[in-house]
Amino acid sequence: MLREIQAMAPRLVSLDAWRNEFLTSAERALAAGRTHDAAILLRSAEFFMTSADPRKRPSRERFLALMRQAYGVGPPERVPFAGGYLPFHRFVPPAPRATVVMFGGFDSYVEDFLPILTTLRDRGFDVVAFEGPGQGGALEDSGIPMTPDWHRPVGAILDHLSLSGVTLVGISLGGCLAIRAAAHEPRVRCVVAFDAMTDLLECMLGQLPRASRRLVRALLAARADRLIDALPGRAAREPVREWGIAQGMHIFGVRSRSAMLRAAATYRTEEASPLVRQDVLLRGIFGAGDDTPIR
Repeated sequence: MLREIQAMAPRLVSLDAWRNEFLTSAERALAAGRTHDAAILLRSAEFFMTSADPRKRPSRERFLALMRQAYGVGPPERVPFAGGYLPFHRFVPPAPRATVVMFGGFDSYVEDFLPILTTLRDRGFDVVAFEGPGQGGALEDSGIPMTPDWHRPVGAILDHLSLSGVTLVGISLGGCLAIRAAAHEPRVRCVVAFDAMTDLLECMLGQLPRASRRLVRALLAARADRLIDALPGRAAREPVREWGIAQGMHIFGVRSRSAMLRAAATYRTEEASPLVRQDVLLRGIFGAGDDTPIR
């Protein structure tokens, strides 16, 4: 698959080209009986589809079906939540060593992590992985936007399964969400923030030039939302950034750039961290460096 993607690279000149190339590659892999590769390639195409793209839902559903087929996993179970439901999978070995509750971040599906989840199961861990508000089926099927009050979905999962003394693992933005959940959920014994995401707005603005960061922060502080929303888009020159804005609006359930940025500002650990009494492991996904255990 790596060689296939390398050969494709010169043709990936736009997001449309990206989507089309990965969809075509997924069909070739599927025709050749490469179910797992087809799922990964299909997910790569679907990832950059906006919610308005009619191909997104069928691509998502095919990815989920193929990934479950590749790992011998059935459809998720459901926990009622906020007028909809939270999908979850549970993987239980014969004699569990401990229970791990895991979730992703900004735009993930549980099926993205099946290699991790099945490996943990095979190493003796009882693993529960769920999609919370703003993620996967909770968003796309139940219409539940993301919330910074992550102890609520975590609590719903723990209540439903009668769990306590769990290790909470959050991946990517889930690292921030895990810290925020642990601050208000005493049934969490340990926390792994994988990645150590401390401030989503800072992460988003960090992709802008310094002058632009200052301008946006000044406009947010002045509550000049109309000016923020009127800032010219740069979809032709910066398509990934424009896709990110649209994706953020979809995940947070808002209709403007300014509302999306204000929502992002609530995803931070500064206020929650002093309330965390559990053992915490901060783990970086990107870049070198040692794991940092915090007690």
